[in-house]
Amino acid sequence: MKIKQKLIRTLVAATCLGALPALQAMQPMMGQTNYPGMGYASNGVYVVMAAPQGSSMILGGSVVATREVTLTAQLPGRVEFLGGREGDWFDNQQLVIGLSDDGLDAERRRALAQLGSAESMLRNRRVQYSRELWAPRSRDIGRMPGMGLPSMFDQFFTRGMGSNLGMGNPWLERQADLYGESAQIQQAQSQMLQAHSG
Repeated sequence: MKIKQKLIRTLVAATCLGALPALQAMQPMMGQTNYPGMGYASNGVYVVMAAPQGSSMILGGSVVATREVTLTAQLPGRVEFLGGREGDWFDNQQLVIGLSDDGLDAERRRALAQLGSAESMLRNRRVQYSRELWAPRSRDIGRMPGMGLPSMFDQFFTRGMGSNLGMGNPWLERQADLYGESAQIQQAQSQMLQAHSG
């Protein structure tokens, strides 16, 4: 098919070149000027030919891209800056797109607030644990009213007698309180680690 089309084109070109001297020898019709590179047929049809003088030609076309680059956003944000337009060249490490970091700043402030809260809770729990270690609540009977007299009576008689009769174990109560405070410290530490990772 391509060979046939090529053959037809060659024949048409040869026919046109063969008829060129005959067309150039023709005289212009009445009232028509003879321009170089133009011949006239008897029926008044203009025939365009190659001119021996310099000529200009306007060509049109389109460019087809051989490579395409797709940009995807790795972070959320609003586009604030575009470094160029479609088809522009960019150097290595040149800023192409600038994003607004308002959303990222808000997330950072929220994470820092959570971290500060978790650190504060951890410090509070450590203080509570130290207080329980050095001044246990299981021995604290001063929380009762009565200007200390009921607590003194309770410390000397009630607790001692209750312990001897098996009605309470101050050591066991103290260990339970220490364990509870230790668990609170571990919970505060895990919240702080969660705030660090988030």
